[in-house]
This record gives sequence, C-alpha cells and structure tokens, in this order.
Amino acid sequence: MLYATSRHKLSWDFTVYQDDVPVAEIDSAWLRERAVLTVGEDRYQASRVAGTFELARDGQVLVRAEEAGLDPSSFTLVYEETVYRLCAKAGDEQVYLLAKKGGSVIGTFQLDGTLTRKVEAHLSSALPLVVRVFVLWLITLAWKRASRAS
Repeated sequence: MLYATSRHKLSWDFTVYQDDVPVAEIDSAWLRERAVLTVGEDRYQASRVAGTFELARDGQVLVRAEEAGLDPSSFTLVYEETVYRLCAKAGDEQVYLLAKKGGSVIGTFQLDGTLTRKVEAHLSSALPLVVRVFVLWLITLAWKRASRAS
C-alpha cells in the first residue's frame, strides 16, 4: 500500500510511504499550484502550465493532466498515450478513483484529515512510482483547494 502523510498538522508537504518505508517527498508551493516531487534521488517538477498540470524532469514532460470540465477535483491524465480519469467518488468527496478511460478502476484513494492530512492509495504498481506520486499530488491539490474554499 502507498500512502502520504503531511509533515506537519497544517502543512501541504507530504512524505510518501510504501509498506511503511519512505519512498518520496512532495514539497508544495504555498501560493502557486506547483511542487517538487522527490522520488529516491530524482527530482521532478509538478506545475500548472497554461491550464494543464505537468510532471517534468530535466525539461521533459512525463505526464499531463487537465481538469475535467467544471469540477476542480476531477482530472484527465495522459501517460504514455494512455488516458486516465481521476475523480472523487460520487457522493463521497473523501474517496477518489483512478480509471483507464472507458475501462475499469485501477486505483482508489481515501482521504483522512481528522488529526493530520493523510491519503491512502490502493493502486496498481503497473504505473511507475513517480506517476503514482504525481496522482497523489493532484489529490492533495484538490484537497487544498477545497479547504481554502470552505
């Protein structure tokens, strides 16, 4: 299981664990929708560029995501020419689903914000770890937007 917990109670920076071992860091910017994702020794930039969210390393874009319609918590992702849909489960804003376009669900994400910010991910390891961490960042970004709106 993959999960991310905030480093401090009010922080939007996360440490990502796989089987209770830290495997990545998400360092979110305070004012902009961007972050540095560190996976092992590798650093990636996650940012919003002209309305599209991108995950890049050394200037090469690995994954793109766009908001799906008017819902700021739903995204359409493209990775290696495969299209995925990330959205909150109908009727439950604490659960997110990741599915291949026109296909079955390949991942579920559960938010827990009672004492700390935590996201548990039950997700196929077929996607590289950095892509899974990018998806976690998108979910924390949607969570951050919702908390600011309330």
